[in-house]
Amino acid sequence: MNRRKLMGLTQNILSIPTASFREHGVRAALEDLAKSLHLPTYIDDWGNLHVTYKRGRQRFRHLLLAHLDHPGFIVTEDWRGGGRLPGQVWCRWFGRVAESYFVGARVKVQTASGPVSGTITAIRSGGSPRRVEWIRVLTPKAVLRGDFGSWDLPSYSLRGDRLATRSADDLVGCSVLAALLATLAQEKPAAWVEVVYTRAEEAGLVGATSLAESHYLPKETPVLALEASMTMPGAI
Repeated sequence: MNRRKLMGLTQNILSIPTASFREHGVRAALEDLAKSLHLPTYIDDWGNLHVTYKRGRQRFRHLLLAHLDHPGFIVTEDWRGGGRLPGQVWCRWFGRVAESYFVGARVKVQTASGPVSGTITAIRSGGSPRRVEWIRVLTPKAVLRGDFGSWDLPSYSLRGDRLATRSADDLVGCSVLAALLATLAQEKPAAWVEVVYTRAEEAGLVGATSLAESHYLPKETPVLALEASMTMPGAI
């Protein structure tokens, strides 16, 4: 795949809003792409999307994972407007992000009538280790329970060889695996590759853990997970 096609594919995927439990847009785009390549797909009981490339008598399966969400929130109460402008709602936050990044930050809420800009005015933290669990968002327009959003940052900005994006973790990983599948479908090498796009990683590895506990995968199958996170002890 040449650079132009790769970056076009990446831009399309990065431009789709997503958050934990609200990955349907990204998942649908990746499923449509796989079907256009005539690759088998299915969605498992936990909402993970599986895409398989298999050609030749291959006994060794390469299993590659990336997750469909990135840090974001889901609105948990309605604000319908009606003369009360502006309004504030509490939202459930998913993703480990330092507390210093929240209050005063701009966000964008995805609603049925289009995106609505907002500002974080307060947070609630808890758990062990301590992390942000709730945010209060001030908006000038109505938002409803179930709407979702994330930081109000560019989805895609390419300057030379540097890509800036709101959702590198982990839609860049999804883009890389989609490009790999497209290359395999075009070049048709003898190989067995299964890609799994998992759900709700930011909420605690929900999709990946459910897949692991299902015994769908033989224990001897190695798993390579593509991530876009900082280096941590034990995970170089």
